[in-house]
Amino acid sequence: MPYRIYADGEEVAKVLVNQGEIESYLESQASSPDFTTNAAWLYVGSYFFVQGEDNYISVSNVPEETIQAGGIVIADAVKFLSVDSGNIDIALIIDSSGSMGSNDPGNKRLQASRFFVTSAAIQGDYVGIVDFDSSVRVATNPPLQKLHENNTSVIAAINTINSSGGTNIGNGVQSGCDILNLSDRSDYKKGAILLTDGVGSFSNQDQCFKSKGWPIFTFGFGQANDTQLQQIAFNTGGRYKRVSNLNSLTCEFIRVRSLIANVEPPPCLPYNVPQLASIFFSQTVAPGQAQATFSTGWPGSDVVMTLTSPSGRVIDRNTVAPDVIHENGSTYEVYTIANPEAGIWQVNLYGANVPAAGEEVIFGFASVPALEGGFPSTPVLDDYNRANGAIGGNWTGNPSKYAIASNQLLVTSNDSNSDIYFSGQAFGADQEAYITFANIHATAAEQDLILKAQSSTTWGSGMIEVLYDAPNQRIQVWTWEWPAGWAQHGADIPVTFVNGDTFGARALANGNVEVYKNGELLGVRDVTSWSYYDQGGYIGLWFVGANGARLDDFGGGTLPSGMQALMADAPASTSQTGMTAAQRNVKTNSASPFWQGIPLKTNQIASVTFANLQASVKPQSNGIWGENTVQVLYDVPNQRIQVWRYDPAKGWTQIGKDIPTKFTAGDVFTVRVLSGGTLEISHNGKLLAKRKASL
Repeated sequence: MPYRIYADGEEVAKVLVNQGEIESYLESQASSPDFTTNAAWLYVGSYFFVQGEDNYISVSNVPEETIQAGGIVIADAVKFLSVDSGNIDIALIIDSSGSMGSNDPGNKRLQASRFFVTSAAIQGDYVGIVDFDSSVRVATNPPLQKLHENNTSVIAAINTINSSGGTNIGNGVQSGCDILNLSDRSDYKKGAILLTDGVGSFSNQDQCFKSKGWPIFTFGFGQANDTQLQQIAFNTGGRYKRVSNLNSLTCEFIRVRSLIANVEPPPCLPYNVPQLASIFFSQTVAPGQAQATFSTGWPGSDVVMTLTSPSGRVIDRNTVAPDVIHENGSTYEVYTIANPEAGIWQVNLYGANVPAAGEEVIFGFASVPALEGGFPSTPVLDDYNRANGAIGGNWTGNPSKYAIASNQLLVTSNDSNSDIYFSGQAFGADQEAYITFANIHATAAEQDLILKAQSSTTWGSGMIEVLYDAPNQRIQVWTWEWPAGWAQHGADIPVTFVNGDTFGARALANGNVEVYKNGELLGVRDVTSWSYYDQGGYIGLWFVGANGARLDDFGGGTLPSGMQALMADAPASTSQTGMTAAQRNVKTNSASPFWQGIPLKTNQIASVTFANLQASVKPQSNGIWGENTVQVLYDVPNQRIQVWRYDPAKGWTQIGKDIPTKFTAGDVFTVRVLSGGTLEISHNGKLLAKRKASL
């Protein structure tokens, strides 16, 4: 009898198969069973469970090669691990010893490092480059640099790595840990890639990584000491891979970005591509991915890769689109697709110029899940890194009021007739846009984002305008349509931007417009009175009276598949469980009962309706809290919500700013907990704010 694993929530699970013995297993429960501690686990796929459906995985003796997402799983048992999303800090620790001149004459390790930066990392990741031989050099300055805005300088640092000297692995590892310690981004996961071809000096410098729970993914070839590299990986929670074919290095490095997010990508696979003929195979892309990367590497011919999405969209060397990054050279080809369609993609490899016997090609695939509730979740569409002059054909409306200057967008006019639209495509009903202020204009009353514009040339057909008024330090949300004209929605949102800040907004199909500063939600405004609130449209910019302002990294697009539900208001009705009298544990002098006996999982909701509020009583907990308890507190006298987290060493720490709101009798106070650690806080079903709390 095959086992069946049931899931009753909207969960994303990484599925591993136990190849060894199992102590006990409860077939009827959705929770993870109790496995032996020394069991060997083998990845077979990612499975996505839909709320309200009877989802299951059958476990039977089926060859691993036949496994597809949503299909049958092999072996004795399975378990589920959470999938992490969000950004990372990573150190690439690269051997530059003299032996690399003969072991890696084509500098494949540098090529793989460059592709990690351009194709594997996602917007907002930070990377540092450590070059080690007899001595150690941090090649990046500053040591950790943000992607993708600093891609050029990071790649320049990679290109300075040579092949000379000895092999001081230990100091390379220590330097990698040192630069990661410079990061003050406590919510970023951290890790490293270590690559070497030799036996080098090492004195347990990996303890720095081990003590902090940061994995090192080690790669060896040539005369590398397999035992040493395996031990480093094992000690830190990483993995070791001996690279027998350097053409697979690009694929292997790209896979690490997925592994750090706890997403197990398929292995790098060899294919023989015939001369002047094609081979075809499929690759499944899971829902809710921020990006997917398809890579090929070969010794030195020309193998053409073409992709076809589940809806039939063809992506090839002629494709120019804001969601596609394509890189092609004499021994490689890589496509990175932002917010890819979920489902089965078709891959075509054509041997355009290969030997008569064919060419061995290493194919790789990896993806990174979108950050649940995080902003932004879409790529940079224009980094403005090009020659000075006109802004280019991707912009319509009034592009003459802007220019490219020193790799930034320069506002060249004070005119009000200065709206521009990114015309590469109209985006979906759940969309976002953002821009970085390089030199903000201190007196301009309008420095605006455009969303859901119903035309790519004029505002007259309808649009959402998210307006930053610098003199008055406020944001306003406006819409236009005929014949109603301009209408402001909700109150002003007080805020001050400075140079380097990112201004963002998200317009959802439910009529909510979310406003962000540096990824933090400032406020939400309801535009459901606007006729086009549930439609898609174009995104863009509108700067009035802002001559001389400079901007960088305009981004946006349709939210990743599967993310829209996470961003929506708390549902009006959902599967709920009430508190019984025994579970309430209410004391007469307490304003905040603990719900005891039923632990809440992630991707679930807790809500309460206030029958009566006592303005003179501040909330207190009447239960016993423990490590990582998160409390969402409504302070009645001060009419505010606060989010607190308890740590035994630090005590209670507030997360983020106060959230002003006033509850009255009959109001519903709701908190949604997402698996990425994000809390969504709602008042009568309307989203008030989000806070990031690692649970």
